[in-house]
Amino acid sequence: MSASGERFWTRETRAIVALAIVVVLLAVLAGGGSESRAPGPEKASTFITGDGGAAALYLTARELGVSTNQWMRPFPDDPSPHEFPVRALAIIAPDEPLLASEATWLLRWIERGGLLLYVAPRAENDEMLKALGLELGAPRWRRDPFVARPGHAKSTLGTSLLEGTPRSITGFRSTIVSVGGDPSVESLLSDDEDRMVAALLWHERGRAIVVADAGPIVNDHLRDSGMAPFLFRALADSSRGATVWFDEFHHGYDDRTTPTIAAWRFVSSTHLGWAVLQIAILAFVALVFAGIRVGRALSVAPPPRRSSLEHVEALAAAYRESAAKRRPASLLVDGLRLRFGAKSREDLTRRLEVIAASQPALHDDAKLLAQHSRNASDDADLVALTKSIDRVLEEENRVATQ
Repeated sequence: MSASGERFWTRETRAIVALAIVVVLLAVLAGGGSESRAPGPEKASTFITGDGGAAALYLTARELGVSTNQWMRPFPDDPSPHEFPVRALAIIAPDEPLLASEATWLLRWIERGGLLLYVAPRAENDEMLKALGLELGAPRWRRDPFVARPGHAKSTLGTSLLEGTPRSITGFRSTIVSVGGDPSVESLLSDDEDRMVAALLWHERGRAIVVADAGPIVNDHLRDSGMAPFLFRALADSSRGATVWFDEFHHGYDDRTTPTIAAWRFVSSTHLGWAVLQIAILAFVALVFAGIRVGRALSVAPPPRRSSLEHVEALAAAYRESAAKRRPASLLVDGLRLRFGAKSREDLTRRLEVIAASQPALHDDAKLLAQHSRNASDDADLVALTKSIDRVLEEENRVATQ
């Protein structure tokens, strides 16, 4: 094991890792030990295609011609529901219980002509049920699901909703009762003891259809529970001239949410997110105290490369100091001759004289090179000679490319 690995597995670091594991276990236990909710679907959202979701209800209703959409905004703050653009609303077992103010607002909205399909969540003190004069029956949640049967509808709408409903509907675990024994509450589905599991309530110009439990509605039970005909008839009746909006805001979906806000809500409001945050902090602290380098060490930056002209100037200075200029000048001219493909110095001289005559911009450079091609002198300026060669070659390459 490397030295860094030995430092990592010190007693203090092992204690931090063990603490992180304990945090995860506590988060899992806390998430599964809530006493305010009975066993049931985790999130009956139309976005969820798994067993506990409600996507099957939403998509099938759309295929049957029901106009549907998803509502992902809070209900208006205005106490008056006049400007609310929704006429038909479906709230399926909200994951975040409705507030008392929201329930009161929805009741006024129903009274002004709103059509509500409400499926109660398995939670204590449901404010929407209270606003409608209902509550969950006792015992609130049964250990085993029971069978519900169509009741004796009193109204034309109730009879229409029950048309085609099977004689037995499975999957219910709770019932609803009218708190004040309101005779206007119409029982649509009930258990063997005539306790309601679905009811129809009229409030002035609007009405609400209330279902006691989402068990028969979720994806894995909708087809086999027998609840589908009742639900689709309820949605179809609500969609006459209107779109049925499925509330997703109370399942945690908000179309105003940015990724940053969503991440913060996950970290700050969920057991798993809180555990992830603590583990991240503990891991950072462990890395700091263990002295482990995160990633590879930065390599030393290489020194900047010198240009070719600097090398030429340095070489020219060396030749200048040694007073040996004829030989390097001759080598530079021979290099130019090879680049031009000239067989002899005479051919190179004639080529340079043509360039000097035909290209005024290169006249001085070509004349200088032609002079050294005829006879390299001891007092040659090697730097100037090199620059002239570069300019002549650059111009010849440009002309050849064109």
